Amino acid sequence: MLADIVFGLVMTGTIMSSGLAAEGALAFGAACTVTGLAFAGIAAVAAQLFQGARAANGLAATIVGVAYLVRGVGDAIGERAADGIQVVSAWPTWVSPLGWGELARPYGDERWWVLAVPLALAVACVIASFVLVDRRDLGAGLIPDRPGPAFGYRYLLSPVGLAWRLHRGSTIGWVLGGFVFGLAIGSLGKAVKDALGTNAGVIDMMEGLAGGGGGPDLVKMFFAAMMNTFGALAAGYVIQALLRLRSEEAGGTAEGLLATAVSRTRWIGSHVLVTVIGAAVMLLLAGAGAGITDALAGGDVGIGTLALAGLAQLPGALVVAGFVVLVFGALPRLSVALAWAALVVSIACGLFGDLFGLPQLVRDVSPFTHVPAIPAVDPKALPLLALTGVAVALTAAGMALFRRRDLST
Repeated sequence: MLADIVFGLVMTGTIMSSGLAAEGALAFGAACTVTGLAFAGIAAVAAQLFQGARAANGLAATIVGVAYLVRGVGDAIGERAADGIQVVSAWPTWVSPLGWGELARPYGDERWWVLAVPLALAVACVIASFVLVDRRDLGAGLIPDRPGPAFGYRYLLSPVGLAWRLHRGSTIGWVLGGFVFGLAIGSLGKAVKDALGTNAGVIDMMEGLAGGGGGPDLVKMFFAAMMNTFGALAAGYVIQALLRLRSEEAGGTAEGLLATAVSRTRWIGSHVLVTVIGAAVMLLLAGAGAGITDALAGGDVGIGTLALAGLAQLPGALVVAGFVVLVFGALPRLSVALAWAALVVSIACGLFGDLFGLPQLVRDVSPFTHVPAIPAVDPKALPLLALTGVAVALTAAGMALFRRRDLST
């Protein structure tokens, strides 16, 4: 909650420093804060329901996804002016915690009373979490864990099969989430063109988000910018998946597995293989989903083009994956912090480097800077092959370092 408050203050100060009106900045920062507080309360309740953090995180993340989808539906079916700009959100926006901040209308006709709704939800959830924690056993959840099957499947006898079983739930969730996100993004292409096609400021912003590449086609620049977002999501997935290596080592289960005939290289390689396939499927379906809804809305970018644009983000995500393996092999106790810090740097320097006016040398630190801004520009194989080579080198170095060190807790 303190982090949410600090974030809201930072957003308010940043907006005010750009010369915009203080009242709108306060409304925007307050909306960010109370939305975060609402989901902090939801997470606190989820933590009481399950014994393990993975199940609680999964439930909370699912609620975020559903809230995003519901708010998107409300925005899509709301009333629009003749120029395509939305003027009234439909009722689904009112039932989504992610819609309440929008309904406060920062820099419009501010409605401060709307912010009391997420604040009330946060208070109710925090009270509920304190009530629930007194009604469950220490170290257990209110919902008991289901016992596993009496016999395991034969595919669990191989490292790849075991890695798939460990990553199956989270991978399916990320893939489905990416596809739904792609569907939502694709539905906005025509609206962006109709409402903002003549706005020079928006065109400049989209060109910056697309990595500085593009041309006069605003829709293609918009999709190129969103593909960068898909790449960042894929990087988040590979970090979460590959950090399972560290949790397996720290929890002691890796020691039992490596005491068998399974080599350390084969163990890491099985997790890397499952992660790479999961990221590829996620990006492919995210791009295809954007193409499907764009076509249904009357766009002409093409499902195949956007599917290729999504898949083109894979080498950038693989560089992040290689870095995770490297820090796991070299600095296991710092691997979690360094991995997520790498994602923050990649997003700040790559996705927003042009908007922030960062020097090209700083922007080049991010692998996403080197991914062609498809479909705003023509595909280029050389940078993608170079990124793939860097990813392979980092992964190989991490495996070599892991082979030469002791297991740690």
